[in-house]
Amino acid sequence: MKFEYKVICVMSFCIFLVSGCRNSQEVTRMQSFDPAQDKKAGVLVGNAHIQFEVMVCNLGNIGPMTTHNCEFKLKNTGSGTLTITDVKIGKDCARWQVTAPYKKTYAPGESGVLSVPYTSKQRLGETTEYVYVRTNDNIHPLVKLTVEAVVEDKVYCEPRHIRFAFDKPNAGCDKIMLASTDGRPFSIKKIISSGDILSVNIDPSAKEKQFVIHPAVILSNLRKNTVGNIKLVLDHPECESIIIPFEAMPEFRTIPAAITLIDTVPGEAVSKQLKVLTNYAENFSIVSVKSQNNLVEAIGQEPVADGYVITLKIIPPAAKGDSFNDIIILRTSDGRSIEVKCIGNLQRKTNEGKTVLFRRRGYPVRFGPSFSVEQFAQNTAPARFSFHRV
Repeated sequence: MKFEYKVICVMSFCIFLVSGCRNSQEVTRMQSFDPAQDKKAGVLVGNAHIQFEVMVCNLGNIGPMTTHNCEFKLKNTGSGTLTITDVKIGKDCARWQVTAPYKKTYAPGESGVLSVPYTSKQRLGETTEYVYVRTNDNIHPLVKLTVEAVVEDKVYCEPRHIRFAFDKPNAGCDKIMLASTDGRPFSIKKIISSGDILSVNIDPSAKEKQFVIHPAVILSNLRKNTVGNIKLVLDHPECESIIIPFEAMPEFRTIPAAITLIDTVPGEAVSKQLKVLTNYAENFSIVSVKSQNNLVEAIGQEPVADGYVITLKIIPPAAKGDSFNDIIILRTSDGRSIEVKCIGNLQRKTNEGKTVLFRRRGYPVRFGPSFSVEQFAQNTAPARFSFHRV
């Protein structure tokens, strides 16, 4: 046993050394090169050799999600025909094929320009990506070029994040300000919000260097969509859109958030308690409790701090499957509604008409008519499982 363990350790160490050597060779090949030194060593004789004038393309300050061309001047300084077989852009862990057309063959002494399109990300700040050029150069088959840029907003936006509050006028949304940072006028083509929570009047034909928008919040839609985004579509050449994430604390919360029933019997009522609380320290009252499938009814209601405790009676249906669901709808005196999901599963019967429960790690598993617990016990090691009849 010890000898086998030592052999495994030695083999693992050898594999690690081999992979490390390969990685170091690849890195060495991708480093900058000196054609003069290569010529002294005789590596250019009969071979293609790629040489770039600069290895870094600095795009300067650019807008987010904008596309720019990175140009790299190159020359075949070898004595053979240079062939570019593959060009990719990205990071070491994620590279994308460059689909834009580029010249693939260069005669000895021929020069050219490799133009690579680069699309900036939404994230602001300094960014660096790499262009990987693979050729038939025997000494440097893979060349790593660098693309640098500083991504900044060409249109300033305030606020960049909105937190709505139901206890404030217009849900706490005052205004949205936009201003061009490069002095170029632009227009707002349209404003899109998750769940249509905003109503805004804009003139898509108006071009200005700055705008002040006063949106109206549709509270009924915000109650259904408390998390989402507001997208402002612009025609600025370096800022096509601005996305403002938003969130809102719901007016009410329930404990539990959803009601789950396990091992229920069709037709046998189950009692559950549901606590309904306000998040805004307001006085409210619940006037009705209903459910979409008429499986739930309220049989009691007691006031507590910030809300009520409601006792529910749930009658599982004689469903065809082994589970059921319902939506409990509670309505307040001012017409607002609170929805709570109710999910349950049913006990299954064997051919003998007895309910069989099988438990592994505390979770029940059902048996259908085509596979009884006796068949399961015969085909499975009893020591690994526990099952019983009820």
